[in-house]
Amino acid sequence: MLLPYQDMIDAVSSEYARMRTRLIAIGPEHGPRLRALASTTDDTGFVSALQELIHEAMEELSRDGDVSS
Repeated sequence: MLLPYQDMIDAVSSEYARMRTRLIAIGPEHGPRLRALASTTDDTGFVSALQELIHEAMEELSRDGDVSS
């Protein structure tokens, strides 16, 4: 049995577009929080907050079947 080639391409393309959109949104959505951390904490606090945001985005993107998020 052959796999539905175009369906697979469409699904992967959709997921990549979703990932790109979510990661690009980190700056605008969380910029003020990161700016405040950058001016009031050391690099460790800023890096930790940035990693937390990236992990949240990746967790959201890894949820199977939930394309509404």
